[in-house]
Amino acid sequence: MKDLHELLAGQPLFEGIEPDHIEFLVRCCKLVHCRPGETVFAEGDEADQCFVVRTGMVIEGLHLPDRGEVGLATVEPGELLGWSWLIPPHRWSLDARAGSETSLFAFDAKCLREKLDGDPQLGYVLMSRLAQVAGERLLMARHQLVDFYGTRGHRA
Repeated sequence: MKDLHELLAGQPLFEGIEPDHIEFLVRCCKLVHCRPGETVFAEGDEADQCFVVRTGMVIEGLHLPDRGEVGLATVEPGELLGWSWLIPPHRWSLDARAGSETSLFAFDAKCLREKLDGDPQLGYVLMSRLAQVAGERLLMARHQLVDFYGTRGHRA
């Protein structure tokens, strides 16, 4: 099996990042495994980790009193799972459950935030990539709202 350094360097989110930065990321990272249906994180809990899906898939969703669990997004291999770890008060705003047998890169969020604060070059590269992910997810959410509510002749 490949070592963690090689596995991280091969992830799209970290593609092209300098080897010394990958080495730092490895020091903040561990692999975790989840069985189907297992909770990765729950809404309201402390967001003390950052995740990237390695294998399998994770379903982000929320619990609605009148509808139960509602899936909002599927996060697949190579994709970032959540960003509440980055934004105070560092609490998860959604639930995340493994949709299949899943392997995740789990980064210690405090370690990662400190490194991003202390290394402007790495901070800029990763924040640019995270902003792209956030933009894509917001666009996806917008499309879901249009699908859910329909256009009904209204324009935004």
